[in-house]
Amino acid sequence: MYILVGPPPPPEGVKVSSTTPTTITLQWNKPSLHTFVDEFKVEWRLPIRMWSSKVVDRTSISATIDGLTPNTRYEVRVASVNTEAVSTSQILNAITLHEPPSSPPTSVSAKWIQEQERVQLKWNAVQSSVDGSVQGYLVQTSNLNHTTTETMILLTLQRGTLQTLRVLAFNSGGNGPSEEIQYLVPPVRSPVEDFTLMKLSSSSFGVTWSPPADVADLAGYNVTILGTAPNDYWETSIDSSVNSACFDVPTFSSDYRVSLRSIYTDNSYVSTDKEIISLKKVDNSVENKENCIKVTFLESDTTPSPTEEGLSVPIIVAVIVVIALLVVLSGVVGAIFVFWRCRRQKNQHDLESNSSTSNK
Repeated sequence: MYILVGPPPPPEGVKVSSTTPTTITLQWNKPSLHTFVDEFKVEWRLPIRMWSSKVVDRTSISATIDGLTPNTRYEVRVASVNTEAVSTSQILNAITLHEPPSSPPTSVSAKWIQEQERVQLKWNAVQSSVDGSVQGYLVQTSNLNHTTTETMILLTLQRGTLQTLRVLAFNSGGNGPSEEIQYLVPPVRSPVEDFTLMKLSSSSFGVTWSPPADVADLAGYNVTILGTAPNDYWETSIDSSVNSACFDVPTFSSDYRVSLRSIYTDNSYVSTDKEIISLKKVDNSVENKENCIKVTFLESDTTPSPTEEGLSVPIIVAVIVVIALLVVLSGVVGAIFVFWRCRRQKNQHDLESNSSTSNK
């Protein structure tokens, strides 16, 4: 028979097993002499504050502390208790989790980016609260999950499929509510057929084509003309009902690349390119040349020329020549001024000398 003198043995292996935004759960093992334990006392507090406590029966090996503040550090401990005394206990630190975000992202929208052949998904940020800061966003598609800290992501999705796109904010406390949209990924588009160029005069040419196969979604056409010289770049839009046009250009001083782009209502497009190389023969079979569509030159501040890489060489040379002339001119003016000043000082000196001689 054992007789215990003093406090009971403390619980063994005390640890924090889990946390939530408002709870901390502790686990322990019974002490070897557990028969001298009547109950266990679980205590917690904010650092340098008074202890709060609860008791559990002697058979317990875990306890949950609830009613806590999210994202807050607490000190916790567990002690053995009997009618005589309370055991020693080790203080542990535990931090409650954040509250999950309380609201979903808003203004979720999807847009096809043809240049990258991917879908751009955008949304407004979820505002963080004191207890529910946002650590990132989870984007769920029909078969994949993506995480990001931004409010935009580019997704590679199968062309021509209807996708359910879902976005939600998350943090250490879990996932917040989600917002979802349905988006039809544009199918692979067909280019126009029978795209033909013909020279009409020394400063104009015509284009003809047959509409693409998927004409039902066609919004219109875009024609760009790109030359080899700086600033040789023109662009215009054409209605979807048109399948031929002619264009005036300032000069055929260089070869041109003509691109006809079929643009669709879902922001997708497909281009067909042709090059005018040494088209010297005028095609007189084309009628109504006076009805040519005038191609408007695009200003560099709105749509930079693809071939433009700064000032042209002649402009740079002209600027250098002007600067050199200004330097030379300033030198000449300076020399004249120095000569005039020296001459003036000499005349003044001679005048003073003559005056001094007369006085004597």
